[in-house]
Amino acid sequence: MSNVAIRQPAGRSAAIREAMRAARDGVELVVAAGGDGTVNSVVDALMSSDRRPALGILPLGTGNDLARMLGLPLAPDAALDTLRTADVVAIDAVESTSSTETRWFANMLTGGNTGRYLRRMSDEVKRQWGPFCYLRGVVDVVRDLQVYQIRVTCDHGPPETFEALNVFVANGRNSGGGLTRSGSRRRSIGSGDHSRR
Repeated sequence: MSNVAIRQPAGRSAAIREAMRAARDGVELVVAAGGDGTVNSVVDALMSSDRRPALGILPLGTGNDLARMLGLPLAPDAALDTLRTADVVAIDAVESTSSTETRWFANMLTGGNTGRYLRRMSDEVKRQWGPFCYLRGVVDVVRDLQVYQIRVTCDHGPPETFEALNVFVANGRNSGGGLTRSGSRRRSIGSGDHSRR
């Protein structure tokens, strides 16, 4: 790799701005070095750009679920070697539109009580608990579960309304620090099956 420029954005908004700027400037490869939140910010930025450079992942986070799902090495040295030698392949991305915003994601979209505990997940908790921080976070929220009214439309079908504790929209098979979805049990919305393996 030549002409490498390193940026250290402070938070999601700054990461999105940097990745969009790189796309506008004609960069061929944008590498997200961090965890799933960082990777998601870069995915969101690149999918929202008119020009889409390739996405590389240097997994340095707690969960690294998209990297795991793609079969990328989790050791930094091995991940760097992969960035140098791997072929570019297409992956799916999902566009999600709520009443307040539109976002893109490549692995997992969560909401409800799961969203509550993820918002409480500080860097300190992640450092202290490592991959177990996701289980630790559940303890804080499970004592005060909230029921959410959700209205969902998939693929321009009719809207459906549900009461739910959590919402998971999966485009991959890993979540929560490497937990893998196994088997074929899944909940589809509407008459068609809108989930993917």
